Amino acid sequence: MLVANRNSAALSVRDYVQFHHVRVNTLPTRVRTSRCRRVVGGPPIECRAGCSTIETAAHVIQGCHSTHGGRILRHDAICRIAVSSLRQLGWSVRQEPHFHTREGLRKPDIVAVKDQVVKVIDAQVISASSSLDDSHRRKVAKYDTPDIRHQVASEYGVENDNISFSSITISWRGIWSAASAAKMDLKSLL
Repeated sequence: MLVANRNSAALSVRDYVQFHHVRVNTLPTRVRTSRCRRVVGGPPIECRAGCSTIETAAHVIQGCHSTHGGRILRHDAICRIAVSSLRQLGWSVRQEPHFHTREGLRKPDIVAVKDQVVKVIDAQVISASSSLDDSHRRKVAKYDTPDIRHQVASEYGVENDNISFSSITISWRGIWSAASAAKMDLKSLL
């Protein structure tokens, strides 16, 4: 059985339920299922993947080595949606270009060009333990450097004032950074 609404692709019922488990923090992790039974010799709360870390939803979704591949797929899916939306709006998009800077290699996820305007965008899915807006600002600062501005301006033949830097900053529970959403102008993208 598939569940669909006007804002999402059709999801299986199982995926729909799992998404809500993540959103409301009810995934059956060892910490959650051992509530009221945590005593010496009680049920183990260490990660089942052998991480020697307490198995919480945040650890499993954001840090465990056993779910690393899923994190990559999630990040790539977010980028794919953004690229598709930008292309529908007439932007020319280049994915993961390489910029060599004094700080090292920088690979933003998206460089979009339209009408002599360039947007450099990098996506990140983070835990909500730190401020989403602070994480957005740190990501923008990572790419908004004189080296990258110079390379973008010369490669695309645009003025420095026509280059903007942003991030797609989302918590692992699906909450957008307000600063990121405002900078991305979500109404026109999605």
